[in-house]
Parts: sequence; structure tokens; C-alpha cells
Amino acid sequence: MHFLIARRILSVLAACGILGQYYFALERGLGQGKTGLEVTGNFFSYFTILTNLLVVACPRFRSPGTHAALGVYIAVVGVVYHLLLSAQYHLEGWEWVADRILHYVVPPGYLLCWALFAPKEKLPFTIAARWLLFPGLYFAYSLMRGALVGWYPYSFANVNRLGFGPAVQNGLGVLIFFLVLSLIVIGLSRLLHHRQAGRLELGNLAYRRQV
Repeated sequence: MHFLIARRILSVLAACGILGQYYFALERGLGQGKTGLEVTGNFFSYFTILTNLLVVACPRFRSPGTHAALGVYIAVVGVVYHLLLSAQYHLEGWEWVADRILHYVVPPGYLLCWALFAPKEKLPFTIAARWLLFPGLYFAYSLMRGALVGWYPYSFANVNRLGFGPAVQNGLGVLIFFLVLSLIVIGLSRLLHHRQAGRLELGNLAYRRQV
């Protein structure tokens, strides 16, 4: 019950952050002479936006593995933004608030929610390869779309500025980070599952002694 309530709160926060950022992106883009379709296409080509959309939908997710995978994705959103991207943006007012929600509130909030309330499973470490499908396909999409429209969402994978080779190397470096973080989360899930099972067994034992 606590997990569901926490996910609903995070879902609302993520939705507010996305709507806020979309409003300001649309306002700025139209002011620069871009079409609404172009602005929208670029906006929904950010991994941050796509991952926060998953957080919006997370109250409907049931699988412990899915919850853990989303924890990896949203953690990367927060870490990569803070380390590589935050210095590039100088936002003010409500746009700053929306940015902070998506990058500094939702990521740690979701991870804390997962650690405290989510049911844990003894996930196999091999599932980490499956979790790489989403960021891997996203990276491929970003490169292909960028080649068609001449725009890339992230500076560290901007082929126009860096060249194809360095951009791909940077993207592979981020994917390796995804893999390492996935293995860490899987290890935590296995550890916490063992502790949850131990507490449940102790509770059952105490109940049997009472009756």
C-alpha cells in the first residue's frame, strides 16, 4: 500500500515536471521560428522525458523486475544530468522548478521509494542485459533521428559537434554505466529479498508459537 501511494505521488510530480518543461520548450521554440511539431519531436527525444513518462505510468507496473529496471533508468537520468549537463543550463523561475523536479526530485524519490517499499525478488544477474534494451534502442534512435533532422538531444552524443566516432564512444560509455548500475541494483534486490524473506519467516515462526 505504501509503495502504491508513493508511486502515485511520484507519478503526479513527474507529470507536472514534464508539462512544465514542455510548456517552456514550446514557448521558446515557437519564438525561435520552429514549428510545434519540430519542438514536440525534439522534446520527446530526450531520455529524461521518456524515463519520467515511465515514472508517470509506474503505478500500473506490477513486476518487481520492472520496478528495479526503472530505478536504474531514472538514476542514470539524475547522475548524468548532474555530472555532464547541468552546467549547460541556466534556468530561472518555474522552468527551473520543472527542471529540478525531473532531475533532482523524481530520481532520488523513486530510488528511495523502491528501496523502502517495493517488493524485492532474487533477480538473476543476466537480466541486466535485457535492461540495456531500452537505453540501447534509445541511443540508436537518437543517432538515426539526429542524422535525419540535424539535431541531437545531448551534447556528449552530438555527432555534428564531436563526430560520429567520439559520439558513439560516449554513448557506449553511458551504456556501460547503465550495465554497472544494473548489476548493483540487482545485487541490492537480491540482498533485500533475502532480508524480507528472513523477516517474514521470523514473523511466521512467532505466530506459530503464539497459537
